[in-house]
Amino acid sequence: MATKAAPAYSFNDVYPLPIGVKVRLVEGRDFSTVLPRNSRIPCSVKRTYYTVKDNQSAVKVSIYEGEEQLVANNFSLGDFEMNLPPGTPKDEPFDVHMNLDDDGILHVKYEFRKNNTVKELIVNETKGRLTTAEISNFKMEELEFYTLSSEDLEY
Repeated sequence: MATKAAPAYSFNDVYPLPIGVKVRLVEGRDFSTVLPRNSRIPCSVKRTYYTVKDNQSAVKVSIYEGEEQLVANNFSLGDFEMNLPPGTPKDEPFDVHMNLDDDGILHVKYEFRKNNTVKELIVNETKGRLTTAEISNFKMEELEFYTLSSEDLEY
């Protein structure tokens, strides 16, 4: 009788939540997803956005993590501001590049095309997150909870 080959499995690290930027409020939402939920690590995505008015003096890029359409309900990862050249017209394109490296660290790069201005931010956000030691401690507490002593056994 022929033996059956074991199925091949492949495991990938993923980032569990969407990451995006705050945009002008449109149709009840101000969150624009750049990296979708469950993006493989490592990954890199670029999105193009546009200035919203003539003579806009700056663009503020605010980065959020979460699934809600309003950024107020998501987790802020940081922000930075880029000054624009005088006389910048409405609808001038700029790019937001997001790169999640092998360690899950987020690199955000803003690029204003007209004058090749680039600004970068590295987000290694741990506020509100459990450390590996805390996770191990929870596992040990759970194990202790389920461990039976000889007094717990009925004969």
